[in-house]
Amino acid sequence: MHDFSLTIDCAKLSTSTTDALPTQSYALLGTPKVLDTLPTTTSEKTSLSPGPKSTRNQTIEGRSLVARDFSDDRSPNPAYMIRLSEMLTDYNGWIGDNGDITGVWKDYGLQAITMAGINGLHGCTAVVIISARGGYLSHIWEFPVFKDRRTKAPTPDDWFDAKVFGTFGNGDEYTQSIRSLIGDEANPGPLNKVNTPLVFVVTPYAIIPGVTVDLNNLPLLFPERASRLMNGLIKMIPGSAVGGILGYIALNKNEATSRSGYEGRLVLEFNPYEVWVEQSDAPPNTGRQYGRWRLWIAENLVAHQFFLLPYFMPRSLGVVHRRRSALSGTSPCPDECEVDG
Repeated sequence: MHDFSLTIDCAKLSTSTTDALPTQSYALLGTPKVLDTLPTTTSEKTSLSPGPKSTRNQTIEGRSLVARDFSDDRSPNPAYMIRLSEMLTDYNGWIGDNGDITGVWKDYGLQAITMAGINGLHGCTAVVIISARGGYLSHIWEFPVFKDRRTKAPTPDDWFDAKVFGTFGNGDEYTQSIRSLIGDEANPGPLNKVNTPLVFVVTPYAIIPGVTVDLNNLPLLFPERASRLMNGLIKMIPGSAVGGILGYIALNKNEATSRSGYEGRLVLEFNPYEVWVEQSDAPPNTGRQYGRWRLWIAENLVAHQFFLLPYFMPRSLGVVHRRRSALSGTSPCPDECEVDG
């Protein structure tokens, strides 16, 4: 992932206490908060235009001034997503769609807020697998994987299974092998069960352009295939869990690939230093850092969760920096940055 020189603001770090700190090295903590992917919570019905502009688009004043802020979980937040999209475009952070299936693993790193994303979703399906070590992002073309290019009919199930799970399992020119990221008990990989992998499938809603729809009750375009994809990935990755099958509204390629847009794309963000947690009865100034990931689809924050990093460190971030430098050569904060107390 790209960090875009977005370092952690030490002065804004919060501190929390707990009765007992967790003992594992890496882990996703608790149950992820999975939110609604639909663009509105009202009962209004709307007509989605097949033209270059959606009725959901809006003029956003001063959007270039929107800063990345992990403390702001407002949703929907189109201005924020536009900013992320512009950064990913300018720094080549989208994972690409060169193969029928494209899949890439991204480490989140330890020294800055990082992100990666998938754009160009205008009928395609995406897979996002999040663990305590980073994220695997995959783009799957509707044609020829879900549907036959010539007949437009769904591809046979046995062909679909061989294509999708063969590619994910073994890898190819465009797809990093998922099995290679699992490892074993002696040498666990980032998608090993010890890192608590969580699987999301992101697939289009069934919408006919120009037809009035109820945004609170949208069916998926490929419900059976989305479930088949999810079940196969859970089987392939021992110890993984279902994050969810999430929908998006597919409009057109221009909107899904524009630099300053939010439709037809998803973004996965990692903040390795969201909060400092101390044990209430532990020696003074000792604790652990918790990170947090967030998943955005279009303008909506759809899921987020805390994750655990492996270091027990003093609260003084100057000491944190020196200890981490000895361990890994990276640092979330400069030597002179400290937290009061």
